Amino acid sequence: NYSNDKMIIERNENEENYENADNEDNDDINENNENADNDQDDEMMKKFALLTVLFLSILSLIIIKSAASPSMNVSKLILPAIGLFFAVIGWAMPKIGQNYFAGFKLPWTLENVDNWNETHKVAGKLWLYGGFFQVITSLVFSDMLAFVCFMTTTLVMVIVPTVFSYRMFKRGNTIQS
Repeated sequence: NYSNDKMIIERNENEENYENADNEDNDDINENNENADNDQDDEMMKKFALLTVLFLSILSLIIIKSAASPSMNVSKLILPAIGLFFAVIGWAMPKIGQNYFAGFKLPWTLENVDNWNETHKVAGKLWLYGGFFQVITSLVFSDMLAFVCFMTTTLVMVIVPTVFSYRMFKRGNTIQS
């Protein structure tokens, strides 16, 4: 009896060891996946930071050039540059993981990763096409009309994703089909 009990205890311990090993392997896999996601997010943030520095440098050069040449029409350079910057942000937006630095940082997007992802898919398309629209209208229309189109487009690019995100939150963070 004693030897049978000892064999049963050893078998149970071996099974527990295998289960623990499997759980540790799964934890390692999950940790590796999280590390890969964090590495991708870090890489995206580095690109975003570089893009921002590049954009601000170009904007500074435009301002310096306009100060040196008072006859230069600054709005024909600044508005298209900002529109192009918005388009590039729109291209990157769906790839930005949930964070506190860049994106639509609303309480309900920060609370739920699905809300964050869907909001940034919608926002990405709007910002990409809206930015290109801003570039075109800024170059084609008169200064005042270009400015009105620019500001109206910017409002749409901000309000539509915000409302989308809020409505998704109110529906329990599910996508309405």
